[in-house]
Amino acid sequence: LEMATKTERKSVIGALSKRKGDWLRLLSDQQISNLADHVKIKAVPAHTTVFSEGEDSTLSLWVLLKGSVQVRIREANGKGKGTHVLLTTHTAGTTFGDTTFFSAGRKNPTS
Repeated sequence: LEMATKTERKSVIGALSKRKGDWLRLLSDQQISNLADHVKIKAVPAHTTVFSEGEDSTLSLWVLLKGSVQVRIREANGKGKGTHVLLTTHTAGTTFGDTTFFSAGRKNPTS
């Protein structure tokens, strides 16, 4: 893992300190600080797919610093195609992609 810059660290600590999300509530301030040491900030333009359902995990855990992200899952229509159904919308201070981060599996929904 590469080390975060001071500014990146501060942004992530601020977001994670809000403790949104079940597993974040279990972390101490020191653990949040340790996690923030290993972040990489990535700006993503609006309406961009961050990852897709079924992709191999790259061991990434996403912390949303600002904006929002929609999580969708493909609903099959019987013809091999389908539409994406909205599961939830995450806002600043939340994480996503954490299910496969902790289990090193495949990405389930599309975000």
